[in-house]
Amino acid sequence: MSRTVTITLDDELLSFAEDLVERGWFGSVEEVLLGGLRRLQHDGADLDTLEDDLFDEAEEDEAEALEDDLLTAETERSRISS
Repeated sequence: MSRTVTITLDDELLSFAEDLVERGWFGSVEEVLLGGLRRLQHDGADLDTLEDDLFDEAEEDEAEALEDDLLTAETERSRISS
């Protein structure tokens, strides 16, 4: 679904976008903005994947720490009861 939106750019951003068009990198200021949004969308997906990976690693680290704590407690209990 496509929608029409109005965007107000400050002079610095508009000048930058126009410079990219003048260099021939984009056909219009609108293409510059769409390219930037697509890049953000792509980067956002990469960040979501990274966040998921870090969350999984944190869960694994937490499970390992819990196992270590349980082993330490069991060893200490065995030592005390001997």
